[in-house]
Amino acid sequence: MNQTVSTYIPLCEFLGSMFGAQTGISLYDLEDPSHALVKLVHPYVSGRREGAPLPDYLSELLEYPDQLGEYRSGFPTKSLDGRTLYTGVYPIYEQDRIVGFLCVSRDIAAFRTLEDALHGLIEAYIPGGADGQRQQRLNAVRDQLDSLASDHQVNT
Repeated sequence: MNQTVSTYIPLCEFLGSMFGAQTGISLYDLEDPSHALVKLVHPYVSGRREGAPLPDYLSELLEYPDQLGEYRSGFPTKSLDGRTLYTGVYPIYEQDRIVGFLCVSRDIAAFRTLEDALHGLIEAYIPGGADGQRQQRLNAVRDQLDSLASDHQVNT
C-alpha cells in the first residue's frame, strides 16, 4: 500500500464514527486499480468490500482531472443495490500525481422517506394549493438525481 494513502486510514475511522452509520467512508489506493479499495467504514452504505476495484466514476476523474479540482462534493452515485448516494471525493497526491482517493458517501433514502411522510401529513391537513406544484418540482429533481446517479453506477 502506498505510504501516503495509508496515513488516511485513521481519518477514515474518525469520519465514520463522526458521521454515523448512513455515511460510508472509502479509501482507494491507485497502486493496484483492480484491488483499489483498501479501507471501508460502514460497507452496507455502498455494498462494496475492501479489495474491490476502482469504481468507474473515479476512473473517469483520473481521465478528466479538470472535473476534480481540489476535491469534488455533492454529486449523486448509486450503491450496488441501486440506492442514490451523495458522494464527495478528495484526491490524495504525492507531488503532482494522484495516488489515492478518500470518498464520503451518504445514503439519503431516510430523508426521502421523511420528506414523503411530511408531505402526506401536510396534504392531510392542508390539501391542494401550491403543494401540488412543489411536489411536481420535487419529483423532477428526484428524477434528475436518479438519472445522474445511474450514470455513476456503484459508488464507494
